Amino acid sequence: MQDIVETKDAFELHADAPGFTPQDIDVKMQDGVLTISGKRTEEKHEEQGEKVVRRERHFTTFTRSFTLPDNIKEEGITASLDKGVLRVMVPKVEPAPKPEPKRITVSGA
Repeated sequence: MQDIVETKDAFELHADAPGFTPQDIDVKMQDGVLTISGKRTEEKHEEQGEKVVRRERHFTTFTRSFTLPDNIKEEGITASLDKGVLRVMVPKVEPAPKPEPKRITVSGA
């Protein structure tokens, strides 16, 4: 589950990532798109003497991308993982002022 919250100063993304470590998660920003992906491998096995009784392998991957507006500060993006919740902070900057429309003169023939 992902939530994106817009505050006065930043966009905050919260994503559930139970069982993942910071090394399992990759956060990238390119061309205005924030991409979060994760990959986790888990292997369990039980042995009795020299015989393998049971072996289980579990693979989990996810990828999610979000297009963000132009008024963000890419250099200030931070990410943290605490108690299975990934938190990505994307700071905002003042948007550039929009130029006034340019009036085009129509000439007659």
